[in-house]
Amino acid sequence: MAATGRPWQEIAKEKGIVAVQGDALLDACRAALAEHPDVVARFKSGKVGIKGVLVGDVMKRTRGSADAKRVAQVIDELLASA
Repeated sequence: MAATGRPWQEIAKEKGIVAVQGDALLDACRAALAEHPDVVARFKSGKVGIKGVLVGDVMKRTRGSADAKRVAQVIDELLASA
């Protein structure tokens, strides 16, 4: 920042170190649920530990730039509303 005078937000985005959030995170979570209907069914039947598969898929989709705790929350919200 000191060398370029650019804001930290711009540099972080350029370097890919800004966490995925908002609509992009929601889209990634929805895509993971749609791609893994078998995992969703198993989760709904009581195997809650399998949620890690969905969280892992979202982390893969976002190249690790999402907050895993927030991903788990969004997945819980989507599953509860389905």
